[in-house]
Amino acid sequence: DEMLVSMLVEDMLADFGSLSNVTGGSGQNANTGNTTAPNNQILREAYVDLVPALKDKHPRLLFSANDVAAMKKNSEGPAKPFFDMLMTYLPASKAAPKERKYQTDATDGQRQGMWRLPTVALHYVLTGDKKSFDATVEFLRSLVETEDWETGAERNSGMSAANVMIGAALAYDWLYNDLDPAFREQVRKKLWLQARRQYY
Repeated sequence: DEMLVSMLVEDMLADFGSLSNVTGGSGQNANTGNTTAPNNQILREAYVDLVPALKDKHPRLLFSANDVAAMKKNSEGPAKPFFDMLMTYLPASKAAPKERKYQTDATDGQRQGMWRLPTVALHYVLTGDKKSFDATVEFLRSLVETEDWETGAERNSGMSAANVMIGAALAYDWLYNDLDPAFREQVRKKLWLQARRQYY
């Protein structure tokens, strides 16, 4: 008997077919830049549109443009202790990692992707500080120019690559409207490639 595999995403149900038709991939395609699934049998993909209220609008990850004014006000009021913590961590967050330890060290992947990159990007959102903007762009440029966000047995598909992906996605979204369009497109393509590599 065949079992139907379904995936629930909020209020949308998408059927991906029978388990008997699903085959595992070797993972090699993920590391060659090929963005097609192995044997084209892992998923039957369909375009899923964004919620209309969010489409073509940035930022939209964790907060929207409508939230920024209140966030700035709170950073000077009730949330100032948290803003002070951000300021304490900011100096360590203002330089893109040159040694790329995150490629082999998941802890550093968390440090760079979950902590440092979002810290400097959020500081720009809250203050408009040009140095933080430039530091975030430098960080993103370094990631665009780095072929593999993780090496080793889990090449581009392990915890380190996933943590770096989170930081890159947040920075891309939060700075979207201020990034140079050509560079923004480079970041978008890199995010797309790395997301595909997580699975394929």
